[in-house]
Amino acid sequence: MKKLLLLVTIILVLVSCKENNKIKVHLWHQMEPGKEPSLKKLILEFEKDNPNIEVITLHKGTEELRTGYQAATAFAGGGPELVYGPMDQIGSFEVMKLKNSDKCIIMPLENIFP
Repeated sequence: MKKLLLLVTIILVLVSCKENNKIKVHLWHQMEPGKEPSLKKLILEFEKDNPNIEVITLHKGTEELRTGYQAATAFAGGGPELVYGPMDQIGSFEVMKLKNSDKCIIMPLENIFP
């Protein structure tokens, strides 16, 4: 769980949108309801340690997460900075491009972390 928090922290710092001097990071997830309290606790701890960052979460079902993310990024040019979901969706994300770009709608972590 600490590795997840560290990874989220690094990604939040690297990929975020800034508004009113507070960085707002959107996280779409499909976490099971029983595990959501753990996520919320980690986010509250993170925000306490990083008062200039606000994490905004949105729960979506598996299919809604996939199609919503694809539509938001590939067709509308937006979407969340972070997505927590099943790994088997990566293939469909990998072949899609950002609106008006030749870049993929997801970024491999190998390009960010050594």
